[in-house]
Amino acid sequence: MFNNPFDSFHNTVSEAKNEREQLGQLLTISTPRERLLLVLLTTLMLALGSWLVFGVVVQTWSIEGVVSRQDNDHDVYFLNVDLYGEGIEISSKFRTGMSAVVNIDLEGEGSHAVEGNVHAVVLKPVIVPEAETFPGSNPANWVEITLDEKPEPASILGRDCTVVVELDRQSPLAFFASRLL
Repeated sequence: MFNNPFDSFHNTVSEAKNEREQLGQLLTISTPRERLLLVLLTTLMLALGSWLVFGVVVQTWSIEGVVSRQDNDHDVYFLNVDLYGEGIEISSKFRTGMSAVVNIDLEGEGSHAVEGNVHAVVLKPVIVPEAETFPGSNPANWVEITLDEKPEPASILGRDCTVVVELDRQSPLAFFASRLL
């Protein structure tokens, strides 16, 4: 730039100014639209990272059954549910204290959901006359669930139901690490 002695001072200054503008254009990171995209991507990555560390992944199992016993003992309500088909294998993962929701089919009136906890899981054969309405074999697991409230209607014996049991809660990072390792 300043090495040529025959250039005029004005030409040299003009060249320096042009080079400085070109350098400024090269150093410009992006246009405002690209900056907005960069901010959005950064926000998305921070949200994903926060979810991976602080979020919760809940694993639940949903199984079919029949309400076989309903009991209340000193303001504690129990439901016994006989499980069929895949429920037999899945119920072996149930442990006392796990959260459960029982969705009881009210035959034409919709369904009624009651929340509670698994109280006991008992492996025993159960003979149910209407077993042909359920997939799988006749032997069933019997699951007793302690309810948080009295189920409505009062008599729900023999009704079909779906039991949703929460098996596990963990952070997404731990969930994916357990799957990959």
